Amino acid sequence: MPFHRLWYRTRLAWNTNDRVHPGLQKDPEWEHPERSVNALKDGHRRVFTRYLEAELAGRPDLIAKALPDYPPFGKRMLLDNGWFAALRRDDVTTRRTRRTRRTRP
Repeated sequence: MPFHRLWYRTRLAWNTNDRVHPGLQKDPEWEHPERSVNALKDGHRRVFTRYLEAELAGRPDLIAKALPDYPPFGKRMLLDNGWFAALRRDDVTTRRTRRTRRTRP
């Protein structure tokens, strides 16, 4: 079908952009600004956290390393493309380091 991709992307943007915008607004009266910007995003945080804890069950060390300390959608989304399972493998170790520079190939 010609132009289906463009139609789909337009429809997707039309349906989601206006719905997402209110959830991105900071609620000045929200009582937990350390967790999220509003009640809706706090709900997202709970869903993402439950998923992460279920995927890394029995590994509190990994949960502590993988669970962000910033609000949902603040920097990166908590999506899983199989890497939580990879973290649980016996031949995988984790370490926290700060990237000091980026080198280009």
